[in-house]
Amino acid sequence: MQDWPDLGEELMNRFLASALGYLNDVVGFLICLTCAISGGLAGAAWGEVGFGFFLGSVIGMISAVVVCGFTALLLDIRNTIRNILVELRDT
Repeated sequence: MQDWPDLGEELMNRFLASALGYLNDVVGFLICLTCAISGGLAGAAWGEVGFGFFLGSVIGMISAVVVCGFTALLLDIRNTIRNILVELRDT
């Protein structure tokens, strides 16, 4: 049986990893939204709002994939290692 401090630590780690996953989603959405709006504003200065919005959206998607994809990969690695640890403890 696990000690209570170990159980509390495990629950806190699981909560923090889950919170980081949700925060990662919000940050990705905000990156896309900010880049799209910035592109639209820059396009207004060029006289091509639609093209600026499109270009900003593409740049935002690429930026969000790079920044948030790395965090999502780290979270997936953490979950995989956690599953392996649980399986090893059960055997």
